[in-house]
Amino acid sequence: MSRQTPFEPRPWSIQFEIYMPVEWGFGREPSDGMGGPPVEDAGTLYVRAYNTETEQDFLVVETTLADVLDEVLDIHTEVEGSLTDEGVEVARAVRQALLKEVQRISAAIERQAGET
Repeated sequence: MSRQTPFEPRPWSIQFEIYMPVEWGFGREPSDGMGGPPVEDAGTLYVRAYNTETEQDFLVVETTLADVLDEVLDIHTEVEGSLTDEGVEVARAVRQALLKEVQRISAAIERQAGET
């Protein structure tokens, strides 16, 4: 049984997409990909909702990777500031996922550097 995620097509006409506007921040015409200036924080995320029938955006929300991580940690933080036991496990799992992606990005950069 497959589970639908926000990244998979939905059976209705609303599609959600998450992207990093830093992708458009370089080159001859740097922007944020939506007509604005390049973002300063490479961890900026845009969450876009659009109608697949009309191909029109109806909602774009800006957040950052740091904001998402803050939310995850805040949910699992005690009043005095330490993580709950469950929070430690969540933080470890998130850290492992992020490290895996950092390794993937580093490998892509190294491959490119080796080709030049």
